Amino acid sequence: MLHPTVASLLAVLPYYAYALILVCGASYFYRRTCRFSFTDELTERDNPAFGAAFTGYLTGVGIALTGAFPSQQTSLTTGLLAMTYSGVLVILLMRISIWVNDAFVLSRFSGHDEILRDRNMGAGVAVAGSSIGTGLVLAAIMTGESENYLLGIRDTLVYWAVGQTLFVAGAHLFFRIAGYDVQGILEKKKNTAAGISLGGFLTALGIFVWSVSRNASGNLLPEVGTTVVFGLIGGVVLLMSRVLTEKLILPRINFAKEISTDENNAAGLVSAACSIVTALMLAAAITA
Repeated sequence: MLHPTVASLLAVLPYYAYALILVCGASYFYRRTCRFSFTDELTERDNPAFGAAFTGYLTGVGIALTGAFPSQQTSLTTGLLAMTYSGVLVILLMRISIWVNDAFVLSRFSGHDEILRDRNMGAGVAVAGSSIGTGLVLAAIMTGESENYLLGIRDTLVYWAVGQTLFVAGAHLFFRIAGYDVQGILEKKKNTAAGISLGGFLTALGIFVWSVSRNASGNLLPEVGTTVVFGLIGGVVLLMSRVLTEKLILPRINFAKEISTDENNAAGLVSAACSIVTALMLAAAITA
């Protein structure tokens, strides 16, 4: 007789294999909806900015699909059908999120041009953070319950739109309190440190929205209202906590100066880590 752990592993292998196929499908769809060659960017041009953005996208897709796995009590046919419907939504919405980021987060310039034409690593990392954050939100949405597939599509679209709105609002709040012109130095100075700090904050915001969006029901009005209120409050608390954490961990360092003037990637990484650690603690407190 097989050990229960081995039996469970064998039972989920078809879902694991299918999830990998969905990741490949997401990559294919991304390539087909772009007017440039991924191969050229990654090999001929050795474009690190595109590499960072694409890495964030694939990571976001993988995280999002973790919410699509059915329970072991579900039949294989039903489980694969549910994963197909969830996977198609993930593929479409992750791709649209890239456009949303370009139009509304990095709104003062073309993130697409900065990444491809100028090989702007800061813009690439910022897009990566946005993609990972979006993947976290989609993973939470996929754990919710809807009465049928059509209502499930409606609910997913609504919660995704709410999540994207919170990302845009959170990013612009970050721009206001960062202490420097985030978009200006991303565009004109190609400041990688600023992109790392912004990308870390967007990932952190995704962690927080994930914590308040898990297991959401199809009762949209109260659920969306709760998510928006928690998201807005959480965004403000997250920013305040990040600044406080920076002051406590390395109180003698002026992070705004190190990132904006000195283009210090180490400071950008620490700033991103402070955002993510703060979000993890907030998420743990909410889900405990």
